[in-house]
Amino acid sequence: MNNKKNFSLVIVVSLLLVLLTGMQAQQDQRPPRPPDSEQIKQIVNKLSAELSLTDDQKEKVLKLFDAHFKKMGDLMKNNGPGGPEGGRESGGGRREGMKNDSGLMMSVHMKMDKLRASFVKEVKALLTIDQQKKFDEFMKNNRPQRDRGVRSNEDGDKK
Repeated sequence: MNNKKNFSLVIVVSLLLVLLTGMQAQQDQRPPRPPDSEQIKQIVNKLSAELSLTDDQKEKVLKLFDAHFKKMGDLMKNNGPGGPEGGRESGGGRREGMKNDSGLMMSVHMKMDKLRASFVKEVKALLTIDQQKKFDEFMKNNRPQRDRGVRSNEDGDKK
């Protein structure tokens, strides 16, 4: 009798661990939140120091960063789990909802890649050739951790 209770307890704990691991993996798939205006200023200040931006360049780059992260935030908000196109409400059951979520995430990632490529192109247009090289290095070294894999380079081309 005691062995059956111990065995049942081990099964229940094992199932809980599997469920918690699955939930954690699901949470890790969410993109990081865009930085707020204070964080954007810190990023641009760091960029300015590394690239030796002029005051005019710094002001224009700050506006581009603000606009870029606003667009990224809007994209994530409108296409995330709570947004009008996100969630499983549109699907026919759990499996169908998961398929829709997967397709939606691919679409969102493609849109984000296009926004990023456009943003990088706009910033580079303000920079000298030497600053562009430093900017590429800056972007490579300052991407969010989960975005450092092989996805696309700063010009939006697949690696």
